[in-house]
Amino acid sequence: MTIISERLKDARNKKGLTQEQLANIISVSTSVIGDIESGRRVASKRTAARLADFFNTSADYWFDESSTNEYFEHREKYAALDNVILTLTEKRIIKDSNFSEEVWNIIKDAIKIDLKVLFLFDENSTSEYFEHRKKYVALDNVILALMEKGIIKDSNFSEEVWSIIKDAIKIDLRVLLMNSKK
Repeated sequence: MTIISERLKDARNKKGLTQEQLANIISVSTSVIGDIESGRRVASKRTAARLADFFNTSADYWFDESSTNEYFEHREKYAALDNVILTLTEKRIIKDSNFSEEVWNIIKDAIKIDLKVLFLFDENSTSEYFEHRKKYVALDNVILALMEKGIIKDSNFSEEVWSIIKDAIKIDLRVLLMNSKK
């Protein structure tokens, strides 16, 4: 738990509210409250402002610099995934962009192991094949997981579609790889 998680849980309990009740009052989902309380996410500016209004605090009270930095470092790992999903949705390759939490978990699980492998690659490796291949390991598994679960309706992508998908994550993967070498 983070300082913010504890603050939110304490403040909510002092008011005698459940996560669901607080979520309804400040117009966010129950999962947002639960995720903040468990430390899985930090409050967005909007959520912090709503918490501040409700609990009569400053919005800054709902931010902790170390927690925020840790969250965004973790979040950076999934930036490429977010861009792939967004691009597939915009190009109407994915028919439903309102994924349930279960679908997001399937997608994330499909790349978690590959991201760990990606970070284990020897950063001094000179093998061109592995340098090129490691950029697309996570993408391959995201696409496969989406196809297996029937989220992507057509598995016969044209070269143009694959190009769009790859372009959507190239920059994010470069950032990911650069940060993994720091």
